[in-house]
Amino acid sequence: MPPPLIQLRASWCLRRLLALFVHNFPSGLHYALSILRIAIQRLRQAVSVLSGIGLKPDVGRLGPGIVESHSTDPGGGGYELGQLSHSATQPAEQTVFDVAAVDAALVTRNNKPVGFSSGNGGTANASVSPSATLNQSQEDLDSDRSSVVETIPIFPENFARYYARETISKERSRQYDIPPQTFKFAPLKPPTGWIAPLHSEGARYFYNPGRRIFTDANLCKPQNLANLNRVVELLTKQIQATADELNPHFAALLGHIQDPDVLVDLVIDLEPPTESQPHPSSGWYYFVDHSTRTPFWLQSLAAQQLDIWSEIQGYIEDEQLGHAMEHQYWKHCALFPSALSLTRPLVVELRDHIVFSIGDLSTSLTSTMSRTTDELKIWLTVVNQLEHALTSSPSLSLGSVVAFARYMEQFAEIRFSNFHGLPCARLDQEQSVYKDPNENKSSYLVTFVSPFFFFAPSVYLDLLRMAYLDGRVLMRVWQPLIQRLNSEWQEFIIIATVVLNVNVSFLSINSVDQLGTVHTAAQIMSYLSIVSSIGSILLALLLIRHWASPKFKESAVDLAAALHRRNTQSSGLTYLALIFSLPYTLLIWSTVLFFASFLLTACTRHDIRTQSLVGGSAGILALLVAWCIWDGWDMEHALHKPPALHRIKAAVRERVRMIRIRSPERSKTESTRQALLPRPIRRWTTFLSRQTTHVTPDDVEAGNI
Repeated sequence: MPPPLIQLRASWCLRRLLALFVHNFPSGLHYALSILRIAIQRLRQAVSVLSGIGLKPDVGRLGPGIVESHSTDPGGGGYELGQLSHSATQPAEQTVFDVAAVDAALVTRNNKPVGFSSGNGGTANASVSPSATLNQSQEDLDSDRSSVVETIPIFPENFARYYARETISKERSRQYDIPPQTFKFAPLKPPTGWIAPLHSEGARYFYNPGRRIFTDANLCKPQNLANLNRVVELLTKQIQATADELNPHFAALLGHIQDPDVLVDLVIDLEPPTESQPHPSSGWYYFVDHSTRTPFWLQSLAAQQLDIWSEIQGYIEDEQLGHAMEHQYWKHCALFPSALSLTRPLVVELRDHIVFSIGDLSTSLTSTMSRTTDELKIWLTVVNQLEHALTSSPSLSLGSVVAFARYMEQFAEIRFSNFHGLPCARLDQEQSVYKDPNENKSSYLVTFVSPFFFFAPSVYLDLLRMAYLDGRVLMRVWQPLIQRLNSEWQEFIIIATVVLNVNVSFLSINSVDQLGTVHTAAQIMSYLSIVSSIGSILLALLLIRHWASPKFKESAVDLAAALHRRNTQSSGLTYLALIFSLPYTLLIWSTVLFFASFLLTACTRHDIRTQSLVGGSAGILALLVAWCIWDGWDMEHALHKPPALHRIKAAVRERVRMIRIRSPERSKTESTRQALLPRPIRRWTTFLSRQTTHVTPDDVEAGNI
C-alpha cells in the first residue's frame, strides 16, 4: 500500500465523525477541525522534506507526537504533546512520514555533519563526528533562537529536579480516543543521538552517550534543545579560550578520543521559568569526574552554598572538603544512574562501610553512626542482593544504582561531619571537636530557676546537648529522645488528671470547702493545685502535638536548622529545656500543693492523735524524699557532673581560699588553732578548706578526706 501523507483509516474516521455529529455536534466539529489541522501540519512537513530545506524557525523541528497548535483552549500553549503520537493513533512503524529521514535532512546538509552552532553560523567544533552531534540544524542553533546568555555553576544538590517541576492545566483541551488494536503506548521520541532513560522515582531525563551530557530539560521541545546547545556552545568557547582543549577531562564534550580511565559527565539544567521571565536567561551546569569522584566547574564556586556546610564550623581542610565533594558526586549518581557503571569493587566498599557501622553500634554506646542497627541491617541485605546480581549479570538496573548511590552518599556525609582523616576527628558521640570552654556551661537562668523547677531543666538541657552536638543533629539519638519525651508527657497527662480529680473530690467535702467570703489556706492550696494540674495537661498536649510532627522526627536538615537558629541566640538551648520541663514542674507543684492542703486540713483539727500521726508520717515522707534527692545528686557527682548544690559549695570554698590568701598571718593563726582541735573536727574543717570543686575517687584512695 503506498504511504499517503497522513495515514488515517478513512472509513473509521467517517463513521466516528458521523457518530459524533449525531450525538454531540460540538465534539464532532472539534474532532473534524483537529483532523484538518493535523493534515495541514503533516503536509507542511512533507513539503519541507521533499524540497530539501529545513523547517522555518517559527515552526521549528517537530518531533513525533508534537504538532504546532494555534488553539485558544486553556493550557493549549504553543505545542501540544502527544496530539497525534505514534502510540495513540497508529503503530510506530506506520509513521506519517519517515521521522529518521527528517532528522537526517535537518542534521546533514550538503553531506556535511552539523555540530554546535557558533555565533556566525559555523560549527564550534568541526572535528565532531556525526554520531557525536546533538542533531540540531544551524537555524535551531542561531543565537536569536536561544534566550540563554550566560552559564552559572551549581552543585549537584542544587539541581532543580525536585523543586521546579512543570505543572499542567486541569482542563482537557481535547477528547481522548484509543484507536482499535493499539498495542503500544510509547513515550515521545527523543532527538537523534539522545536517549531518555526513566528514573526509578518517575522522572525522565535525557542522556547523550557520545558526549556524556545529562539534562532534565524536555528536549522534545525545540526551544529547550536550542537553549541546551547554546549552553554547550558557551562552555566550549570557555574551554577554547583557556587553551584547555587537550585536557582529557573535556575529550567527550569536544568530540575527541576519550581516555577510558577519565570519564567526565556534563550536567546542564536550564533556569526554571517564572511569570516575570518565562524564557531562561542562564544555563546551570556542573562537570563530574568519575575517577576522582569529584564535581568541578569552569568558574569558581563558593563552598558555603553547600547544604551540609552549616553542619561544621571553623577552618576547613582540603581533605575534609574532598568528603563534601564526594557527597555531591554520589548525589549526581543518584540523580542520573546511567552515569555510573556498578562494579563488584564498589559493592564490596559499601558492604565494608555497613559491616563496620553495625559492629561499631553493637560494641559502643557512643558511636558516631547516625543510622540505627535495624536500618543498617536492611542496607546490608540490599547490598548482598546487589552483589549476587552482579555475579549473574555484568550490569544492574537503574533502580539498583540509585539505591547504591544513596547509601554511599550517607557515608560520605558522615565522614565530612565527623572530620575523618584529621587530627581532630570525632571518634565519640559526646566528643566536641571545637575549643569552646563555655559551650557546656549552664546559663545563669538555668542556675537560678532550677530549684523552682526541681532541677528538671538541667536534665533536659543535657539530653538536648547530647542529641545536638557541635551544630549537628544525630537522628539515632534524637528520635529515641523524642519518643521518650512523648511517652513522659503522656504519663504526665494521666497523673495530672488523677491529681485534678483528687483535688475536686477533696474540695467536695463539706468540712473542707465551706461557702463563705473567706477561704482557708487549705482551700487556696487546693485551688492552686488544680490550676497547676490543668497547666501541666495543656502544656503536655501542646508539646506532643508540636514535636510529634514528621518534620522534626524524620528530617535532620529541618531539625538542625531550627535548633541552630535557636542555639545562636544568647540563651542557646536553655529556653527549649525550660519548655520541655514545664509539664513535669507543674505536675510536681500540683502534687506538693495538694499535699500541703491535706496537711493543713489535718493539722487544724484539735485531735492530738490525728495531728501526731499525720505530722509524723509527713516528716518520714519528707526524709525519704530528701534521701532520694541526695542519692541522685551523689550519682551525678560520681559521674563527674556536679549539680547546682555542689557548684554552690565549690564557690564558697573558692571564696574562703581567696580570703586566706589575702591574710597569711591569720591563716597561720587558724592553722595553730586547728592543731589544737580534736581530730574529727580538724578533718572536717580541712575538708571544707580544700581547693577542689568536688571529691574525686583519687582523693578517697589517697586518704585526703
